[in-house]
Amino acid sequence: KLRRNVFVLFGVGMMALMVTAIFGSWLLMDTEAAAASTLLLVYAMYLTLKSYRSITSLFHFNEDEAVDFSDLLDATQMLIPVHGDKPAEKIARRVVGSRDALAEVV
Repeated sequence: KLRRNVFVLFGVGMMALMVTAIFGSWLLMDTEAAAASTLLLVYAMYLTLKSYRSITSLFHFNEDEAVDFSDLLDATQMLIPVHGDKPAEKIARRVVGSRDALAEVV
């Protein structure tokens, strides 16, 4: 939601800048120049809106499809030795489940 607000506020700021430029062109320029400037700025506003929609669609994703790192955290916990155990014994015990299997592994 925060990312969407950032994009919306940036787009609103760009549009406000272009509307201000349109008003400024009519105040400072002759009629022909102001009309040409207005046409260019309206086209720029259209392109800005079009690129805004394109960029926001690129960054849209479903929160349910987000990555969950719990499986990686479980895997790293297997590698941390318990007090008094050697790391190889602990891994063999977790993988196979008995100390007899350690002799087979080593």
